[in-house]
This record gives sequence, C-alpha cells and structure tokens, in this order.
Amino acid sequence: MTRNLKALLLAVTAVLALGAVVASSASAHAVAKRFTNISEGNTVVTTKADGTGTTAHQVFDVPGNGAITCNDVELEGTVSGLEPTEVVLKEKGTGFTGCTFLGQTATVKMEGCSFTFTPAGVAATVCPEGKLITFSAGGCTVTVKGGQTFANAVKYENVGGAGAEMEITAEVATGEEIHSVASGIGCITPGTSAKGRYTTGNTLLFGETDPGTTRKGITVDFI
Repeated sequence: MTRNLKALLLAVTAVLALGAVVASSASAHAVAKRFTNISEGNTVVTTKADGTGTTAHQVFDVPGNGAITCNDVELEGTVSGLEPTEVVLKEKGTGFTGCTFLGQTATVKMEGCSFTFTPAGVAATVCPEGKLITFSAGGCTVTVKGGQTFANAVKYENVGGAGAEMEITAEVATGEEIHSVASGIGCITPGTSAKGRYTTGNTLLFGETDPGTTRKGITVDFI
C-alpha cells in the first residue's frame, strides 16, 4: 500500500509539473500578437456589445465617487493592410450608451477623442488639443484627458464563424493608473485622481467593407 501511495504521489506531482510547464508556455506564447485576416483595401472596424451579461458593461471606477457604468460603447475606425499595427476607434453615434453615475443617468461627451488598441494589448486615449472625455451626472463631471497609455490593458480572443464572419473579443481592464478630475457640487470627492480603473469592458470587434456593406473577417494572431 505504501508503495502504491508513493507511486500515486509521484504521478500527481508529474501531472502538476507538466501542467505548470504547459501554462507557462501558453502564457509566453500569448505575449506577442498581431491583427490578421483583414483583407486588402480599407476595412471598417466597429464595436458591439459582447453579449448581455455584466462583462459586456463598460465600468470606469472613479476613486471616491463610485463607478460609471455604461451598457455599451459604440466605436468605429478604419484600417488598411493585412497586418495593421493598431486600430484607432472613435465614437460612432453617441459612443458610450446607457450610462449611469451616482445613481443617475449620465451624459457622455467624447469631443473627438479616440481609443487606440495595439495587438500587444496596449490601450491609449487620444484627444484633439484642448478636448476631454467627460462623464456628467447629478452635478458632478468627471473628465479624462488624452495622451494616457495603458500597458497590458486589452486581452483578445478570436470568436465568431469562419471567413468573413470571424471577429475578436476585446476584454479591456486597466490597472490603477487612469488620471481623471471630478468637479462640481454633486461630487462625493472632488479633485484629481491618478488611481482610476477601467475594470470591465468586453467588446466585440468586427470588420466590414468601406463603406460598411459586406462583412470582412478579422482575427488576432497569437505568436
């Protein structure tokens, strides 16, 4: 019995060790990525909600003031080439939709600001000179400026069908590094914060011809 127990323990240890190696290899394998299968010519990349669950919501935690939660974010950008190095997405329509803040309906203005995503998982806010992203509700306005870059902020997964139906899930979540300013008599804690977090934001990216009439498959390649 003792001999069998030792053999069992050795077998379990070997399996766990193999699992650790495989997990480590998979993690290393997923570090570098590239967008692929965007066919020749311009491709319009559009976002849409990734399902209806809580992970499809866009949640921005403003320290001292609670969370800004939006049901969806509608963005759009145009890329060209088979392996674009980044995707720049601007608001489509109103951008963020169905937003609440401080228990009230929130108004969002992007003022021409955009979000840049790279295959390696970097996200950045880019705004025209003097413009800001603003979220307002209940006498409190939170502003987020452009020029902020967040490493390891986006995780990708290929989903959808084959060919023209291929699309990407982008899971956005930053660390405590978003700089924002809360101002107004309705704010719980007015002032500047450097510890904001974008905690949740699963979004589907899909491609279409330019103008958007026919689907074009897009993927991210793990290399």
